[in-house]
This record gives sequence, structure tokens and C-alpha cells, in this order.
Amino acid sequence: MSLIVVIDGPLGANKSRVADIIGSTDGWHHTTLIPHSFEEDAMIARSKGRREMYMHFVDLVRSASRKLEKLRAVDRLYTVLDSYWPSVLAVHRWLGVEGAEMEDFGEILREDVLVHLTVSHTTSLTRLRRRDHPSDLIIEDPNRYKDLQRAYDDVISQYAQGTVMKINSGAHISPEDIADKILKTVLLEKLKR
Repeated sequence: MSLIVVIDGPLGANKSRVADIIGSTDGWHHTTLIPHSFEEDAMIARSKGRREMYMHFVDLVRSASRKLEKLRAVDRLYTVLDSYWPSVLAVHRWLGVEGAEMEDFGEILREDVLVHLTVSHTTSLTRLRRRDHPSDLIIEDPNRYKDLQRAYDDVISQYAQGTVMKINSGAHISPEDIADKILKTVLLEKLKR
């Protein structure tokens, strides 16, 4: 039996770090479904209009789904990072892309467990600056950041399937503690099957 766990949320939520920890756990496999960084894709896509940029990311999600289909054939648990469908849909709706809908992705492999990591604006800024993220990817305005968080909430509540976990990945909780919480929930999910 295999389970697909999607870890999603805004930049600075520690998605990659949490997924790395889970991926190093016996029986798990951590895969990055986007062949290069989200930032590189954003820079490539910026030369196009917002709708074209959105469709670029939709194509990446479709490609990621095909990779997941192949991986799912192996009897292991998989962790998927951001830039899967929740981020693509939430971010582009937040950017005002007209007609950004779940149907745009077509028949993609869906998650068994969706972990929605949240983080405060202040903590996100601190983490992103420490990591030297490109400045145009950092949301300086706290109200715009709240709007993005609402876009994630809306998309996830509307379209998520399976178990949904919402975890605040703020400064008060370590990536290790978040990973432990996810692993316990996934174990319960596996026992249900």
C-alpha cells in the first residue's frame, strides 16, 4: 500500500525542510516533483502574461502527476513538496488570474493526505531573507500576505481530498515536530485502510 502526502503552503513555511525530514524516515521517499526550483520556474514564466504563467505551472502539475503515477506503483510512502496543485491554484487566484480552476489540471493523481503549512508574515519574511530568496518573490505587505493565506484556505477547503492537516509552522515549532505530527497522522490513515 502507498500513500501520497502533499505538503503545501506559502514560501517560508518550511515545506522542503519538513519533507526532507519525513523523506529520511525508514520506508519513506521524498521526491521533488518540479525538476528545478519554484523560483526558476517563476522567473522563466514571468516573461509571459499571468494566464500563460498559470498554464505553465498547470503543465508542471500534470507532469508531476504522471511522475507520481509511476512512483505510486512502488509500495512506499511518498512526500510531495509545494508547487503541486494547491500552490498553483491558490497563488494564481491570488494574483488575479481569471478562470483559474481545478478543472484546468485535468485528471491528476490526488493526495491521500494534504498538509497545509501556515506561517506568519513576519516569520515568512525572516526565513525568506535568510535564504536569499529573490526579492520579487517576497511579499512585503502584510495585508497581501493575509490575502494569499485566504486563497490557500479557500482552495484547500474547496478541492482537497482525503485527510487535511493544517499546521502553523511558525517560529515556535520545529520542522522535526511538524514532521513527527505528520508521521503520526499518516500512520493512523494507513491503519484505516
